[in-house]
Amino acid sequence: MWAIHHDPEHWDQPEDFRPERFLDDKGQRFTPSCFMPFGAGPRVCVGESLARLELFLFVSGLLQRFSFGPAPGVSLPDLEGRLGVVLQPLRYTLTVTPRAGWE
Repeated sequence: MWAIHHDPEHWDQPEDFRPERFLDDKGQRFTPSCFMPFGAGPRVCVGESLARLELFLFVSGLLQRFSFGPAPGVSLPDLEGRLGVVLQPLRYTLTVTPRAGWE
């Protein structure tokens, strides 16, 4: 999966974090055919639809209630990681603060 999502033939600057690559010229969501986070074919994840719903609810709930940022004096993490079945992020430190009204 890592190799597919980092293939320079399909992705411009595959090592860079660029969420805008999933937007078309009109700013609408666009999903390239080479984007397969849940696999493809006979080995596609059977829980994909549930996972997408759960991830949306979980992440939107966190972003609604908290602000996330790098710890004081610590730079943002790079996008290197430990390669396994999936790319695992290296350790880094965050500051999480409650948003106003959610204390």
